[in-house]
Amino acid sequence: MTDRTPRRPSGIGRTAKWSAIRSMRSTSGEIRTREAEARLAWTIAVRERETLQARIVYAFRDHVEAGGPGPAEADLALFAQVAVAEQRMALALARARSTVATRRR
Repeated sequence: MTDRTPRRPSGIGRTAKWSAIRSMRSTSGEIRTREAEARLAWTIAVRERETLQARIVYAFRDHVEAGGPGPAEADLALFAQVAVAEQRMALALARARSTVATRRR
């Protein structure tokens, strides 16, 4: 690793999304509930946002420490879109949880 190479944490990348999908799979083969699907979508969105956020932070660090180009406009725009999608999925998860809670009464 040279001085101009941005440092990246281990474990950031595609594997995070697939581990979230594997963790939500049903072992008995039953159909997922709306709440479980909303939780899976939200978990994937959170991990994608965190990955993009780390990429942006390391690009800024490279820019400050080594004079690199900094984060790309596309990364910043995608980060904003994923953050909004994450918030929408969190609301969908809250609605799914409240629907389940009202059915149990």
